[in-house]
Amino acid sequence: MLTELQFRFPFLRSLHPKTLYLLDNKQVSISMSDHTYKFDVKMTCSGCSGAVERVLKKTDGVSSYDISLEKQEVLVKGSIPYDDLLEKIKKTGKEVRSGTTIE
Repeated sequence: MLTELQFRFPFLRSLHPKTLYLLDNKQVSISMSDHTYKFDVKMTCSGCSGAVERVLKKTDGVSSYDISLEKQEVLVKGSIPYDDLLEKIKKTGKEVRSGTTIE
């Protein structure tokens, strides 16, 4: 998937979410600000919350997360774009009833 910068500047390629490389292999670091996202996810047991945790644990761009089975809530902080994170959570098979960007 192309980042917005790669779309606008096709001479850029990315090998890491926070690093871009020019075609001549010169490295350019970019800073991506962290965001906090809140998702209402239907989770009925510890297996459900565990599935979400396993995905978040191995997702690049996620710096921290908190999963509440009781509240049916997943809070995630990181540089990952909202849509990418939403897709990762949906791939667990759990129903995402809503999601918002908090900051």
